[in-house]
Amino acid sequence: MTKVRLYLMTKQKIVQLERHIAFQRVPCVGEWLKFARSGLFPSQVTEVTHDEHGNVDIVIGAQKDDSGELLFHETVQDLQEDVGELVADGWKVVSEGSNTYWGRLASKRVRPTRPDKPKSRR
Repeated sequence: MTKVRLYLMTKQKIVQLERHIAFQRVPCVGEWLKFARSGLFPSQVTEVTHDEHGNVDIVIGAQKDDSGELLFHETVQDLQEDVGELVADGWKVVSEGSNTYWGRLASKRVRPTRPDKPKSRR
């Protein structure tokens, strides 16, 4: 069995869930996992650790969209609904608290802006 740690978050709150799952093959970093009975979109594996006893730990951390922007649940209520579905499916909430790291990064990120190109006059 492989221990899977899943992080779900809003900009203000983060929840860590955990579950032991049997895989035919251990997923690699960058591969996508879909959890059948949850309403979550497929999530990308961000970390895989093998220890000296043969145990495997998979982390599904902060998710990003195609442009590299961090993805967050829009509201705490949306987050709690997804957490509730996962708990009903056998996941265990390990911790929850303020999202002081990822939320701060998202609020500091400044999107590059381009000045309007002047229209050429002919």
